[in-house]
Amino acid sequence: MSILPIDTGRYGTKEMLENIRQQKIKIKNYLENSIFHLQHSQISEYCLYMHFIKESSLKNNTKPLKIYLGDLTYDTVTISAESIPLNIGFVAAYCKKQFGENVELTLFKYIGDLEKAINENPPDILALSNYVWNRNLSYEMFSMMSEIDSDTLLVWGGPNFPIDLPSQRKFMKKYSKIDVYVPVDGETGFANTVERALRSRSHSEIRSTVLSEPIDGCVTRGENDEIKYTIPIIRIKTLDEIPSPYTTGLLDKFFDGKLTPMMQTNRGCPFHCTFCADGKDEVNRVTLSLIHISEPTRRTPISDAVF
Repeated sequence: MSILPIDTGRYGTKEMLENIRQQKIKIKNYLENSIFHLQHSQISEYCLYMHFIKESSLKNNTKPLKIYLGDLTYDTVTISAESIPLNIGFVAAYCKKQFGENVELTLFKYIGDLEKAINENPPDILALSNYVWNRNLSYEMFSMMSEIDSDTLLVWGGPNFPIDLPSQRKFMKKYSKIDVYVPVDGETGFANTVERALRSRSHSEIRSTVLSEPIDGCVTRGENDEIKYTIPIIRIKTLDEIPSPYTTGLLDKFFDGKLTPMMQTNRGCPFHCTFCADGKDEVNRVTLSLIHISEPTRRTPISDAVF
């Protein structure tokens, strides 16, 4: 019995997902009844088929998913947050590792650059950082984006987010333009959001597709402003899971003589200080080897919580 009856003529069409669902049911039933009788060739076919399912779910769109990631700073008089945006660099590097050519990532630090980009070439997803020093700035950019293109998915992330559920509800109600919030580590939750967005068939369907069900590692907006989540926090176990945003070239344009490169060797903290975002029980120490450091710089701040 062949377990790989792929109808390749439906690849990329509206019926493709239903075709895949039916094929998965057939395979599941076959494996349950015949798992001990599978030949090597059938196992190989099954593995190839599961690879096809993963790849096809990323290719419903003919164009890559356009994603803008920003860690914005005020720069009217001086640069208020002068570090190279290592945070969104990590998120972008992990996302690129997961989805390759299916995503087109652009990173931003300066207000003017992002404002120009969203006016001239709006993205499918706009994702910005949220800290005490740039919360209002980021939300203003979200407001601007929603006026330019209401179909763009708006994702916020960072430590400036409540811990308890009632406060999270109030937060999402106050910042009503936000579709998805990614608390604590951003890489996995954001990648899960992107994977969901890649299932959509067009730009106009991205928001409805992403918000149709809860997303692991995220808090999402449901109907009537209710919040939805399954596993709201997913931690990266070791930072070596993330390609270096420096060696991959994602941060090259930020070496402009104004910003300072930053390095992170671990995340989290073993202590439980109540005034600190890293004092929560969920935030345990995460280690990283220093293999990404090729040449020392004259001044390289280390962003570890405990140093």
